[in-house]
Amino acid sequence: MKKIVLLFATLCLFVVSSLAQTTQNGKISLKVGSKLVYDVNNNNTKYQFIITIKKLENGITFDWQMTAPINKKGTVEMSKEATENATALFNYFAGGLTKLTDKTSVWISQDVWKDMHDDDEMVMLSLDDQEETAFFREDGEVYKTTQNTTAIELKTSTLRSLTDLQTITIWENEEFPIILKMDLGWTIELKEITS
Repeated sequence: MKKIVLLFATLCLFVVSSLAQTTQNGKISLKVGSKLVYDVNNNNTKYQFIITIKKLENGITFDWQMTAPINKKGTVEMSKEATENATALFNYFAGGLTKLTDKTSVWISQDVWKDMHDDDEMVMLSLDDQEETAFFREDGEVYKTTQNTTAIELKTSTLRSLTDLQTITIWENEEFPIILKMDLGWTIELKEITS
């Protein structure tokens, strides 16, 4: 009887440990077809921004849609060079096809990721064609969201501007450094992932 209880307890510990590893380390699955649903609040105009991943190799492509009252949709194609080297973020979605060669959107580039993790933890970013702004990285809070209705927790880093007026929270995942939340005078926050 003791062996059965011990075996059951060990099995339970293994299952709980596996679940904790999956959520705390942010090992979620992003793939072609995954959808990221964000809540947006721009001057008290609230809507959802929904992206559907179309391509993840040699650049990134996603379809996007803004719900009512905005009602726009389009596609963003980020070149491989942009996903590797861009230091500018694109946040102005007019509709139709947008090809980015020197900016990223929803993701940060590998160069920005590396800069975030250098000794000085400072990043220079241009936001929507404005002058570059200095941001400093700090360890972020655990970010809670859902994937396919299952609650998950993601480790984050937060980029905070020198003026402390702008923040960008990024998933601490070098392969998929997606923006989870931003406050740039308007806010966007990841609500759920479906895949």
